[in-house]
Amino acid sequence: MIGHAQRVLVQFTWLGEILRMDAKTKRMDLTPTAHGITAILSLNGEEIGREAIDPNVDDPAALAGRWLTEP
Repeated sequence: MIGHAQRVLVQFTWLGEILRMDAKTKRMDLTPTAHGITAILSLNGEEIGREAIDPNVDDPAALAGRWLTEP
């Protein structure tokens, strides 16, 4: 489960076509685009990065782990 190993509550919210995940001060929005999915990463309300996601190739557990553990 996402956040279980770090003992972090991850809240999931659908905002139209965007899936938002909030965990303490971190946020990740998964946004559909014409070229696939973009993960928009935020910390304390400020965008800190974007990452193109291919659900056919990328490991969702690895993405979640990076999001929760990297500053």
